Amino acid sequence: THAAAASPTAGRAQLVKSLLSKDESEVLEFKSWPGLHQEGSCVEPGRMEEKIAKELCGLVNTRGGNLLIGVDDDDGKAEGLAPGGGRLSHKQRGELLEWISNVIESYIGTEHGGRFNCEIVDVDGLDILHCKVVASGDEPVILKKRVEGKHAFFTRVGNTCRPLELREALEYIKTRWPERASRPQPTGRTVANPENRLADVLEKWGRPFSTLKRRTGVLPFDT
Repeated sequence: THAAAASPTAGRAQLVKSLLSKDESEVLEFKSWPGLHQEGSCVEPGRMEEKIAKELCGLVNTRGGNLLIGVDDDDGKAEGLAPGGGRLSHKQRGELLEWISNVIESYIGTEHGGRFNCEIVDVDGLDILHCKVVASGDEPVILKKRVEGKHAFFTRVGNTCRPLELREALEYIKTRWPERASRPQPTGRTVANPENRLADVLEKWGRPFSTLKRRTGVLPFDT
């Protein structure tokens, strides 16, 4: 499982301060937090799940990096997670860490949980949720739940998160995980036409696609 803790070290806080001095890039993403609290809760169910899941997926499929939640997307200014700034209560911090854990588990899967380490960091009196992401070194990570209407494969392109269509995704995977592309093909079959996605993609790319097919009944790029 992935790590999530509410008491970050001083080194973690210093890292976050350093990241806040940088611009968004292939390895750094900022996300504002809605800050909509109902009855003392810091989480509005469903509002941010898809946005955060695809950002984490994009980072893990590219070079890894850092996601900072509670930071203005446009100017990189720390806003915090509590309404009007300030600190979250102990209960709210626990709820938020549970929420990010659930997002990772339900959208990405427990098998990839070790690639994500999330902590709430105090930066000059503001709470920032910092997720450190380790790039996947052995296989593509495909979202288990639909985002924007489909089971998508996301990567980072510059400072943006981008879904790849089938042809693009196959080409990217061949480059990013070449050991998968070099696997011997089943006798009597070719993978010349990626439009034959049901048989060809499953046979060529193996477990990540076949597992998703068994779970959901569709391929990542099916509409």
